[in-house]
Amino acid sequence: MAGGPTKRLHGEKSLIYIDGVELTSANSWSIDVARDTADGSAFGETWKTVKGGLLGASGSIETWLESDTKTLFTAATKAAYASAAVMIYPNRTDSTDLISFDAFFGAGFGGDIGSIEKAPGSFTVDGAVTPTGFS
Repeated sequence: MAGGPTKRLHGEKSLIYIDGVELTSANSWSIDVARDTADGSAFGETWKTVKGGLLGASGSIETWLESDTKTLFTAATKAAYASAAVMIYPNRTDSTDLISFDAFFGAGFGGDIGSIEKAPGSFTVDGAVTPTGFS
């Protein structure tokens, strides 16, 4: 198919850094970018009208409950005004594709009888998300 995607990436090759520290046991990541909206509807209208506002982003990174747990916890417990620098390479063998941003983190710990214990971290982006490459 002409003009279609030139490459597909498998998640197993992802590489994540938080404040320059590689997460060696990360196993999942996601980021969602959305625009704030405000309801601009009036009485008597049939359909809702919304007005677009600022862009924002949030997401999650999950690791196994290992050394990376400390990295996530450190990012979550930084001073209130200090965000963490995040770099996500969807394919560790291609450094030209990169998603970078600063974020405030929350960290958690969890497990159950039927799975390996995990350390999920959630984040809210501080400023812009910058995708580089992906051509």
